[in-house]
Amino acid sequence: MLPPLILDQVCSPFRRLKIFLRALVRFLRTAISVSLSRRSAYLGTFKKIELTHGVYFLVSVPEAEVKLMSVGAGGSEVIQPMTLSIDDTKQIFRSIECAFDHRDVAEIELGEVSWKTDCRVHSNPEKVTISFKRGWERTRTDVRRLDLARAIANFSNLFEVK
Repeated sequence: MLPPLILDQVCSPFRRLKIFLRALVRFLRTAISVSLSRRSAYLGTFKKIELTHGVYFLVSVPEAEVKLMSVGAGGSEVIQPMTLSIDDTKQIFRSIECAFDHRDVAEIELGEVSWKTDCRVHSNPEKVTISFKRGWERTRTDVRRLDLARAIANFSNLFEVK
């Protein structure tokens, strides 16, 4: 091994920078890999109940929590997810099912979250309008009737909805 003084003379500053960058890249790869595996394990506990591609519920039975996710226009902007209790989510799905069965409008207010399902037959009989808001966050989207029926069935399979 060469003494440090000679090593400094042999290794140019660019070589030392290259060695430093390699070590940094290895460290970052390891840190990112660990972070992604933890995140993947956390998200693996959630079951996705999709109303549309951009509006869906992530239900975690073991954690007893639900996240209502809403993706903004273009699919790139995620609006802050709303965390709901299982009971609040059950009430939302009861109102959705009531509106669906009667082809009518159902509205529900749960604390700061309000939800409206409009299943009345308009110009397009296969379209249902869903809107919800919390504070300044508002989402309104059209859902296919078939997708809404599928979401109701998926949620009913997870929980007893009466």
